[in-house]
Amino acid sequence: MSDQSFAARWRWLRALAAFVILFSCLAGAARPAQAAGSVSLTTLGSAYGQDFNTLASTGTANTTVPTGWEFSESGTNANTTYRAGTGSDNTGDTYSFGATSNTERAFGGLRSGSLIPLICAQFTNTTG
Repeated sequence: MSDQSFAARWRWLRALAAFVILFSCLAGAARPAQAAGSVSLTTLGSAYGQDFNTLASTGTANTTVPTGWEFSESGTNANTTYRAGTGSDNTGDTYSFGATSNTERAFGGLRSGSLIPLICAQFTNTTG
């Protein structure tokens, strides 16, 4: 397989994965474990940013997420919590990734076996 063919397939798979996650969140197929309100978009043309630095940096039973963000797990060992990790774990779960005890975080998940973590955001357009 050529590098160009591989790159095209990789782009297609990434787009498909993004669509599945977005559709699952919008269609309600995956009920959120943490309802965290909505992100209000107040100014037309202004970008929204989230650094996730309010996520927990330690522990394995965390539930607090930024306003407007939600997570859900389905399958074997699904729960309503996320764990702090450095990215070296191989356990399927929803994670707050970052250096040990560092407040600089990223929100993500690791699929393992039949555990499927999903992360979603809800936005409200209040620009008028």
